[in-house]
Amino acid sequence: MKSGKVEDTEIYKEKRKIGQKNEARKKWMKSGKVEDTEIYKEKRKIGEKLCRRKKKEWWESKLKNLEQQRKSNNTRKFYKEVQKERTTEKESRSRNAKINLGIQRTTEKESRSRNAKINLGILEEEELKAQWKKHYVDLQSTESDELEPIQNNNEEAQISLEELEQVINKLKTDKAAGPDS
Repeated sequence: MKSGKVEDTEIYKEKRKIGQKNEARKKWMKSGKVEDTEIYKEKRKIGEKLCRRKKKEWWESKLKNLEQQRKSNNTRKFYKEVQKERTTEKESRSRNAKINLGIQRTTEKESRSRNAKINLGILEEEELKAQWKKHYVDLQSTESDELEPIQNNNEEAQISLEELEQVINKLKTDKAAGPDS
């Protein structure tokens, strides 16, 4: 029997369970009592089971959606969703690996940046500026060799605009170009 209140829905019940776990942890951290420890451990188990169950349900719904897209020949959406999941999974794994190793969240470019070199004492800031200035001056001062036009002796007929339009109209949309398309 539904009472109609928003607080009675499934998600709010689950939210309350997580909140109870957090409250039990706070109580245990303040008191340090063995009884509070046991209560917290029990609430934590309930919270972990809840999260595992919800994650499993989410994955099942995601897979059902992908399967439905595959069966309905909606290959474009299907592969787009698969690619999205693969990239988010890779990002998640690399982020977790960095956190687990205690590595700061910096990119490789940042670690090689000017600040990193200065912090390591390898280069002083003024030396670094001078090197970059010299580099850009060298790039600008070099004279580029003028390219000689290539003499094309092949007697090929020019493609007309109509021929080009016909070929473009024959192309399939959203398909990769290749030798057999």
